[in-house]
Amino acid sequence: MFFYNSLKGLVVELVENPRQLDLATKDNRHINNRIGINGRNSQQISKFIGFPHKFPNVVMRSENTDQYNCHGLVFASRRTNIDDSNEVKKILDNDEYKEIEPHKVLPGDIIIYYAEDGDAEHSGIVISKPDPTFYIPRIISKWGQLEEYIHMANECNYNFSNIKYYRLII
Repeated sequence: MFFYNSLKGLVVELVENPRQLDLATKDNRHINNRIGINGRNSQQISKFIGFPHKFPNVVMRSENTDQYNCHGLVFASRRTNIDDSNEVKKILDNDEYKEIEPHKVLPGDIIIYYAEDGDAEHSGIVISKPDPTFYIPRIISKWGQLEEYIHMANECNYNFSNIKYYRLII
């Protein structure tokens, strides 16, 4: 089945039974995921129209792909989409991520942007220590089904007022 996306002029295939990776937490709890997407929707795309003008300091790192989303970048090495906020919580809890204070953040830690309802709506990987004044690090993140960007953690369309940093404790 196909549909026409008038915003981008693309014909996108709808996948009724998406493929999944055999992905699990360290205690072997399955993580729901899907490789690729059931078509990009216009709401997803329209959220990012004008993005380069709104955040001129960001650096595009990759071309757009629906192979993975931000949570797939952070938790699955760019191999799949993890869409459900409960799956992100499962990974944080079962893989023993610990919340880190902003002044202790280091490259390799992760950032989660939480919506007002508590859903993990976005994530990224810290790539530089925060500046010592405001404790805002530079991160890499994937913007929906579009591109990866390198940006300051507060330079994005997601709610920076409700973020948390985490570190995987090994």
